[in-house]
Amino acid sequence: MPGFDKILVPVDLSAASIGAAHYALALADALGAEVAFLHALGGEWPLAGEQRCMRNRIQRLASQSPARFLVREGSPAEVIIETAKNEKADLILMPTCGAPALLRLAGCSVTAKVMRDARCPVWSARGDLESYAARPIRKILCGLTGAASSAVVLRFAAALSKKLSAGLTLIHAERALVPAPRIPYDPQYRSHVRKMVVEELAGIQDREGVAAELRVEGGNALSVVPAAVDGMGVDLLIVGRSSTETLMGRLRMTGFELVRRTSCPVVCV
Repeated sequence: MPGFDKILVPVDLSAASIGAAHYALALADALGAEVAFLHALGGEWPLAGEQRCMRNRIQRLASQSPARFLVREGSPAEVIIETAKNEKADLILMPTCGAPALLRLAGCSVTAKVMRDARCPVWSARGDLESYAARPIRKILCGLTGAASSAVVLRFAAALSKKLSAGLTLIHAERALVPAPRIPYDPQYRSHVRKMVVEELAGIQDREGVAAELRVEGGNALSVVPAAVDGMGVDLLIVGRSSTETLMGRLRMTGFELVRRTSCPVVCV
């Protein structure tokens, strides 16, 4: 069963780090987890000026919680990935500015690189995470693809929903259910596709012992899922990692694109 005992929270000691600290500590309290704040040192040591003030503020916030503050030298993404491995972190929680695809490919998004290469799930949202600190997680939406990796994603989502006493709904976006241009619409074919998808995903649920509502909707995941998040008032979206072995895979990175387009935090498992 997935663990939720240790959360690694990278902080660049900008103003956004305070929001991330508030959110991480609130989440850790709900999960009964330990927090390890991490700063990747790229300048002089010891910290001075504004960075030192931010570190002190984070340490004061964390003084009543099981939390530590780590400093490691190196480029941020590599430091985060390596520290998560060494610390045996169950989650990495970090905000993102939501860099578009070409900037991500050029290495301009630390969050995207961590989401692509880290061994543990990465929990992220756009901008300042402060607004999520006081927002309990009551509704979780889990995106399933039907691939073998869906079992891992479902297992994580089910364990987290149980830990937080949150409702869990599953969603699958199926392109084949949307009529293609200049191709005659065949209701029987669409019905057959929907039946096959439902049976496949129901089989994954049965094998994992998860009873949850399943929604199968026609369209692209990058449009279907954000719309469902808004329509259902979802507090957290959980998705799997798309393949990044090719150039196009690295450009698309569906999980990161959903972080950019979705109005709630996203966990990429």
